[in-house]
Amino acid sequence: MPETSTELSLRREGERLLRRWWVLIVCAFLGALGAYLYSLRAATEYEVSFSVLTGIDQTTAGELTQYEEDVMFEAVGYILYSPDTLAQVAALAQQQGMDLTPADLRDSSSVERRLNEWRVRLHRPSPQEAETLGRLWMQWAWDELRRAYAHALTADGLRRYAESLTACLARTVTTEPAYGLCGFNRLPDLQAELAQTSQHLLDERLASRGLSSSLLLHEVQWETPVPRPVSYRRGWLVLSGLGLGLLAGLILVFAIPERKA
Repeated sequence: MPETSTELSLRREGERLLRRWWVLIVCAFLGALGAYLYSLRAATEYEVSFSVLTGIDQTTAGELTQYEEDVMFEAVGYILYSPDTLAQVAALAQQQGMDLTPADLRDSSSVERRLNEWRVRLHRPSPQEAETLGRLWMQWAWDELRRAYAHALTADGLRRYAESLTACLARTVTTEPAYGLCGFNRLPDLQAELAQTSQHLLDERLASRGLSSSLLLHEVQWETPVPRPVSYRRGWLVLSGLGLGLLAGLILVFAIPERKA
């Protein structure tokens, strides 16, 4: 069967593309190179990071599922990167003369977890600002973690005390005490103490911000001796330049007429 005009035209264009494949390679290379050179001139930012190493006290936590361990560790990440934390760090930065909002801080930072270690990364236009802001964040977050952990320990003690009061109150229902009620002379006194302890326990749990008393806060560590320059858009720029170069190559391949033999 003879080829139609459409099939013949497509075959010719395909042959032209194969003959001029080198045009695509050259244009793609030049596009990627141009984008890379442009990225070198673009504004470079500086990155700093710090990490928080945690653990679990198995003697008090007992046997935990993977989900339960994740919940304990994720509470640390929430404190490191919660809206309250961003607002507090931004306020501290403003006291240092930096024009920074919580939204700016969120857009220029990230937090990631590797097993039992949390790492916060921050990038800013100047190395001095990056280091100052990063150290402010690290110190405030570590202090906040320790405060929350102290409340978690207090809550754990209150929980045990409340359980003992509840058990004592339950015994009075079936057994008439010969004297006193677990150190209280009257039943209303015991009930009032239980109610007060329960409220105190609730307040301490809220102040612990989800931390468990079985969590271990090992250390906080500054990971960047000197802020390092980074370019977060360089990869995308080079990839875009490569794509534009290929497109330009295709246009050249089919736009330049072939020489007649």
